[in-house]
This record gives sequence, C-alpha cells and structure tokens, in this order.
Amino acid sequence: MQKPLNVDLFLSQFQSLGISDRIPPKAMEAVLSRIVMEEYNKRDLIVKEGEICNKWFFITEGLVRLFYVKNDVEVTDLLAPEGWAFPIFESYYGGKPAMANVEALEHCCIFSLDKEVLTNLQREYPEIALITRVILKRFLIYTQHRVDSLLFETAEEKYDRLLNNIPKILLRAPSIYVASYLGVTPETLSRVRAKKTKK
Repeated sequence: MQKPLNVDLFLSQFQSLGISDRIPPKAMEAVLSRIVMEEYNKRDLIVKEGEICNKWFFITEGLVRLFYVKNDVEVTDLLAPEGWAFPIFESYYGGKPAMANVEALEHCCIFSLDKEVLTNLQREYPEIALITRVILKRFLIYTQHRVDSLLFETAEEKYDRLLNNIPKILLRAPSIYVASYLGVTPETLSRVRAKKTKK
C-alpha cells in the first residue's frame, strides 16, 4: 500500500515528542490506516466559528492561524507551522460550537483524526492515548509561556521568541497577523523589525 503524502513528516512528529518508541507498531499502523489527509488552499477556513469540531489536526505542511473575531476585529491567538498538532479544545472536549476560526495561511496538508475514530483506536490500543496526552501537555506549556509573554515581555522579547519558534514567520504570514499575535500594533512591530535589522 502506498504511503500517504508526508507520512514521514507525520511520523517525525511523534519522534520529536519522544514517544515513537512507546507506541507499538501495530498501534501506529492502525492510526495511519484511519487518518485522513486534507489539503487546503491559502485563505481556506479549516474550522469556522460556530461549527462543532470533532477532529485532531496534525499539520504536516503549511502554516495556519487560529483567530477570534471581537467587535469586528480579528485577533490572532495561534500561528502553527509544520509539526504542530491540536484540536479546537472547547469544541472537541466540550461538544460546543467553536468560538475560533482556523485559517490556512499557505497551502496546507493536514492529517486529521475524527474523535470517534480516535476513541475507538484508544480502546483497542490504550497506548495511543499517550499521543494526545503528550500533545496536550506540550500545548499547556505553550499556553502558559504565551500568557507569560503577553503579560511580562517587551515587544522585542515577544518578537525574538516568535522568530525562535517559527523562523522566517514574517515571510510566511502577513505582518498584521503577526502583530495581532504578539499583542502589539503594526507600527510597533515595524519599529521592532527596523531596530533588529540595524543591529
């Protein structure tokens, strides 16, 4: 059977999490046999506000952003490149309509696992639950760092942190989204960039 596109990158996600050797081959084969590859063009909405999202997403190619709309203004809460995996938490775990939108900022290839499918796989192979537990732990740590960054870091420190996490982000995402993610104005972002360029 021919492997799906980018399956090696998908598998490398588990290696980076340090769990690839803890998932039995049969369990991983079961996951790969049930996972669905979805392709999105730039500007496509992967999840729309108000939808119930019952999927885990594994980004294997491209860049996505998660954003909210408040008072007709889009607020970017996440910029996620290749290697990221997540559900829309309040929708997936709470069964509620999503409050956020997820948009493809580039052409994206995303592997997805339906909630019912994943639940059944975890019943058959309990080790698979380790995948979501480890990813959730990583996401909780990311969320804490993000809150700390928004509260305590300067614009330059936020900028440096983002560049360390997503190199060349300003070549991949519009600066207005980057500024929104950092919690600064586009003018502040422009000043920080100019200052960094002079160094």
